[in-house]
Amino acid sequence: MSSFSALARSQHGLLTKRQVRAAGLTDSHWRSGLADGRLEAVFPGVARVDGYPADVRQRIMAGVLLGGTEARASHRSALVLWDCDLPTTDVDVLVPLTSRPRSRHGVQFHRSRDRLDLAPTTRYGIPTVSAPRALVDLGEVAEELVDTAVADLAVQRLVAPAVARATAERHARRGRAGAAALLRALDRWPAQLEVPDSRFEVDLARHLHAAGLGDFCFHPVIQGHEVDFAYREGLVLEADGFEFHGDREAFERDRRRDADLVAAGWRVMRITWRRFCDDPGAVTDSIRLARSIS
Repeated sequence: MSSFSALARSQHGLLTKRQVRAAGLTDSHWRSGLADGRLEAVFPGVARVDGYPADVRQRIMAGVLLGGTEARASHRSALVLWDCDLPTTDVDVLVPLTSRPRSRHGVQFHRSRDRLDLAPTTRYGIPTVSAPRALVDLGEVAEELVDTAVADLAVQRLVAPAVARATAERHARRGRAGAAALLRALDRWPAQLEVPDSRFEVDLARHLHAAGLGDFCFHPVIQGHEVDFAYREGLVLEADGFEFHGDREAFERDRRRDADLVAAGWRVMRITWRRFCDDPGAVTDSIRLARSIS
């Protein structure tokens, strides 16, 4: 099996029985590799080479290999490859209409007559559908996850909401339920958030709209500083997620910015992720009170 090391590296540490046969070896070589520990079965006919750790990308790659040469990650699995924070239980794989693999062993095979947006692409070396196409597909199997996926892709600058909407509208003409689910999610997207910096900004903006506080400016530049949210009453809201403000240099930079804004007559309210999660109602009350004080 040592001759397959380069192939395994390109496949997240995986080999298939089909590849072993194509190299001129017999099924007995495959069985002996499983028996002596050089291979560890992941799915029928797909095995991990000894020494490669198991992870979610490897499992998705294994599902794609199980689906055949034209298979690709799709739905939830594709969006995980596009770095969306979604649960990963079963592996979703799109296969041709003519293919008939049976969903099993935690792999869900999908077939679709909708062939839009299926140009070949890879992510982390794994054949996958594009992120916009995956959003449409996701809506057909897990509409409750579409809001999260839209936000994650927007924050990463991978799919802008406008691009997602154009994709959904193209697929909607084919009667796709997933396209309708995606359009519903985009209708809930705060109009001001063209390019959010974090999921916290997205969640806070949605909360502000739901609370009747959606008349903010998003990412305006004030006194030479770009702020998160600003209200006409002279109130600035800063969404403090630790990943953006957790080091000393960032802390000092934020305080200098706050001082400049206060000196110019603005009031600055910093909202931490923990406070928002623990008591969003108290955050809302604080914002309303601050806006009432002119």
